[in-house]
Amino acid sequence: MKRANLPWDKLLPLSGLSIDEKDTYLKLFIDRIESQEELGADELFKDSLRTLEQLRANNNKLYLLSLRRNADALDWQIEHLGIWHLFERILSGHSDTKEGTLLKKADIVRQTVDNPSEVVIIGDTEADIAAAQQLGATSIALMSGIRNEEFLSAMHPNHLVDGIGDVDDIKL
Repeated sequence: MKRANLPWDKLLPLSGLSIDEKDTYLKLFIDRIESQEELGADELFKDSLRTLEQLRANNNKLYLLSLRRNADALDWQIEHLGIWHLFERILSGHSDTKEGTLLKKADIVRQTVDNPSEVVIIGDTEADIAAAQQLGATSIALMSGIRNEEFLSAMHPNHLVDGIGDVDDIKL
């Protein structure tokens, strides 16, 4: 249900939690998913390393942009996964509102690159697609992440693929 972007106000009662406990639950949830224990359990998707290395070898500049609350936890995770060397920069930011999140990535890209419209944004969320649309850039949505195909398709990305390994098949 979360992959279909069901809001917390509807999801929590379905999970047996009172909506009155939303703030408490979300703080515990965020603290847990940003912990080294949870982040250390993450693994790269199949073909991630190969695809990133190939993109880099083709003289593409790769930037990792994540809207995480804890930039230190993001840095730790990227180092732990052993992919730090593939990126020009690791960028992070956060907004406490859904609307702010949809604007934040585009703002960060504008501040980082000279020609935002020439960027290709690859990601698995509505914020990735919205950023590309705001910038006039190309979006590649990955169905292997947090949102499902129906939800991502409704956002009208330029390309919709199963996972990162399918990015090689796209002619840009």
